Amino acid sequence: MLIEAPPPGIHEYLTDNELSLAVSGRGSDVSGLTARGERVLTFPRRVLAPTFQDWGGASWYEPTMQAALKLTQLPEGWDRAKAPRIEPTMVVAAMSLLTSVMRDNTPVPSVVPTTRGGIQLEWHTRGIDLEVEFLSTVRVQGLFEDQRTGDSWEENLSFNLKPLTDAIANLSSR
Repeated sequence: MLIEAPPPGIHEYLTDNELSLAVSGRGSDVSGLTARGERVLTFPRRVLAPTFQDWGGASWYEPTMQAALKLTQLPEGWDRAKAPRIEPTMVVAAMSLLTSVMRDNTPVPSVVPTTRGGIQLEWHTRGIDLEVEFLSTVRVQGLFEDQRTGDSWEENLSFNLKPLTDAIANLSSR
């Protein structure tokens, strides 16, 4: 399934309820098929996200999406230190990245808010510690440590997902 991207210059946000309905496919209109036969969902007056590929029903998707959506319900100052709200666009960015790197058998990540208004995805399992922090919708930082091999890295993943793709493959194969 593809979700149409907004025209340039349009920056409307969905309410929490609209985002939940849009992600589940309820409340949207199926407006056609792409050349590859994928469904295209459009939303009246508003658009959810940049285009991303169908997740194919992988077991990690729904629990990750639900956890991320809960973060958008946190109020301003949720940490008692005036942390900003988590914007729905952060959820879209995180899920978009995950759909490009995750495998069907990848464990479900923990999804946690950051005090800067971002989202962090974490895996601490199978002898691997992997953290992916969304500083913004386009700035992504990663941290990896393999307790079995001693391999580790800390990388800016904004323009190079190879370290993350390799880490996810390693995590998924254990």
